[in-house]
Order: sequence, then structure tokens, then C-alpha cells
Amino acid sequence: MRVIVNNKFREYMSKIEITIVVPSVGPFDAIPVIRNYLSSDSRDRFDVQFIVLMNSKRFNENDVSRVDRADNCEVWYISNDRYYGSCEENISRVEGFSGNFKDLIFCVGEHDVIDWTELARSVAYFRSKDLGAMGWDIVVKQKYAGGRTETKGSFSPINGGRSSRYVNMLLGGCVLPSDLAYSSILSSYGPMDWAAYLGNHLYKKDVFLAILNYTFKEKVYSFVFQQATYFSTRKIRYGLYVNCVIQRVSSDFDELINKIPSAKISWLQEHRLVRGRSNVFHVAILSHLIDIDNRELFNLISGSLCLSHIPNQDGSIGVIYSSLIAHMIEWSKRVLVESLVGRSMIFPSELKFSSNGDMEYVRKFLIKMLNCLDFSCFSDVGNALRFDLLEVATLLESYMEVGFRQDDVINRALELLIGVQGKIKPEHFISLNDNSFGEFLVSGTKS
Repeated sequence: MRVIVNNKFREYMSKIEITIVVPSVGPFDAIPVIRNYLSSDSRDRFDVQFIVLMNSKRFNENDVSRVDRADNCEVWYISNDRYYGSCEENISRVEGFSGNFKDLIFCVGEHDVIDWTELARSVAYFRSKDLGAMGWDIVVKQKYAGGRTETKGSFSPINGGRSSRYVNMLLGGCVLPSDLAYSSILSSYGPMDWAAYLGNHLYKKDVFLAILNYTFKEKVYSFVFQQATYFSTRKIRYGLYVNCVIQRVSSDFDELINKIPSAKISWLQEHRLVRGRSNVFHVAILSHLIDIDNRELFNLISGSLCLSHIPNQDGSIGVIYSSLIAHMIEWSKRVLVESLVGRSMIFPSELKFSSNGDMEYVRKFLIKMLNCLDFSCFSDVGNALRFDLLEVATLLESYMEVGFRQDDVINRALELLIGVQGKIKPEHFISLNDNSFGEFLVSGTKS
């Protein structure tokens, strides 16, 4: 009797070879995500290579690089000779030893929980569509006094704007070129929360390493913009897997609501504070946008509709769906408030003007926005907005040139930004979003 084995069946029966990058601050002998795999009933279906990027705050000479091997599992421990203040900085190290990586790769937090059965299904989907990169949804879980609350990262059918049509195509199983696919996702959901989570994609190895070739001055949240820069100029086969592969577990919101002392400085804030930056870590997004040379991509992200999670007082996870422009104006205000009370002057004797760093981000961003955005999207208030924002940028430039604190100047700039917030209406954001995505599409047809 002759037996013919279907290639798809053969592929399913073979081990799933995959590399999983795990940034870790330790302890390194009991990393939860690895322990979870070793106790999983699904481990016989995988040949997993864990890359543990050790990032201890206190250098320990016993933390040396090594490779441990067990059945269906290989763990590379990569030691650190200094503390990396962000996951993005830590992950950038993988380029130096990527030659032995498996063909498929993704990142995950050391305390996150992988659904191994769902991962196997997602890999099968990835291969069946012949993808180069695939976004997948995550479950966001927050601990609080009453237990845990959770919500999906983002994916659900959304409004009828230009970009949302393509997101809904992806949700329906379509494969799109990455320049169209990822730009649609960013335009519809913005660069925060789901987009900023490092474990939200499965990649072919060459795609992942190519993304890491792009660099930004600020590291916090930079991976979103590395991906945006890469995907917007490529036509990689891109898809979405709508089921949740990873559970992201955190107690950040509980600490924030209850003002638990450990929450006073998060690792994101710490990363910026030790560099003499302000407590407003989201303003790093302004820095990334300044670094983007492509006008249409700058406008696309700046004009994005932004989904973000917030803590409700009862411990549940709330969702805000706003405009990134609205967030950025609010962050700019907070930077100025921080400068008034001196909270960004971490080392005043050595870094006399350290608080000016984020103010310079704000000034440069405002100038770039004035030069790039189409203010006709703001209808009858467009000209007034332009003059107000130009005045803010001029005030910040004069403030920094003088070289000493002038609170009246900052207060005037704050007054203008508050006025800008009052002028912009929700319909302006929708118009800006549609216009910026349309411009991006047109620019792609010319290249």
C-alpha cells in the first residue's frame, strides 16, 4: 500500500522551531515564562530557543553568559556589563549573536504568560499565509485588591475611516503589504499600548533583525517607530492573528491608584530621569517623531486615532480612544509644568539645564508639526492654531537661549497650549486622521 503524506500534515507533525527573546532583570534561575513552558503539556510540539537578555541593576560577576539545554528547550543567558534602562535598549543586543536563531522569532516579558496551544495555531496560520510578520492580540491583565481585571489589547472592528477599512480586512484574514497594513494599524490605534508592547508580533528572523537596524535617540517606545520606519518602506507579507497568544500581567494600575511607594518611579520614568529628562516619559514619542524624515509617515502617526488603557477607580481597565495630537499637546503641557517645579533637574550642579532637554523636544516637534501638518483639517480655527503653536515654539526658544529660569515665559506658553486644547474639536481629529492616511497612500503610489 502506498502512503502519501500531505506537506501541510508533515509540517504540523514536525516540531515548531522558534526563538523567544526574554528581557529580564532577574532572578535568572527562575524566570516565570520559561518555567511555564517546561511545565506545559504542549512542550513536545516545540523546539524552543529562549534568549534571556540579563539586565541586572547590580552587576554580578556570577551572572555570566551561558547556554543551558534540556528536552525541546535551549536557554541562552546573555549577561550584561551595565544596566539598560529600557527593554528596547536591552533587546538591541541580540544582533551580536543572532546567527544561531531559529527562523521564527518573537519577544515576551519574563512575567507574561504564553498560551502554547494558541501559539502553535498562530504559527500554523503564519506559515499557511506565507507571512513575513504577523501582529497578534494580547490579553492585558492588571492585578488589584479584588483579584484581576483584564481586557484585550486592541483588535476589534472599528470606525469607518479610511485606515479602519484596511484594519478590518486584516481582521477578516486578508494579507496586505506591510506598508499598507502597519500604517493602517497605526493610523487606527496609534503608537501606544498594543503597538508599544514588545511581544505583539511574530516575525521571520530576517525581518526582525532588519527592524533593529533602525535607531532612535530616545529608547523608550522606540521599537514602535523602528517597525513603522521599516514596514512603511517595505512590502513584507503582513497579517493579523486575532486570538490572544500572550497574557500580559501587571500591577501598575493598582500601584498607581493606591499610590503604592514602589510606583512613584516606574522603570520608564527611571530610564529618563537618570538621563536628566523629565518625569513625562510619553514625551519620548515626540522625540521619535522628530527623527522621522518621511513627512507623510510623520503626519500619519501624528494624526493617528489613539487607543490607550487607563485605570478605573474600581480596579478595572478603562479604554480611551482619542487623537495622538491631543495626547501630545497634553504631554507638552506637562513638560512645562515639570520645568516650573524643577522635577527634571535631577543633578542641578552637574546638569544645570537638564530640564531643557524635553522642552527642546516640544519646541522641535511643534516646528515640525507646523511645517508638515495640513492645518486646513482644523477648518476655521486652523490659522489661529498655527499662530498659537508658533508662539509657543518661539517662547521656548527664547527661554532656552537666555539660560536661566523665567517662569513668566513658561506660564505664557502654558496658557497658549491650554487655548489650543480648547479650540480643537473631535471632528477636527477625524478629518486630520483621514487626510493624513490618504496622503500616506498617495505617497506610496509615487515611490
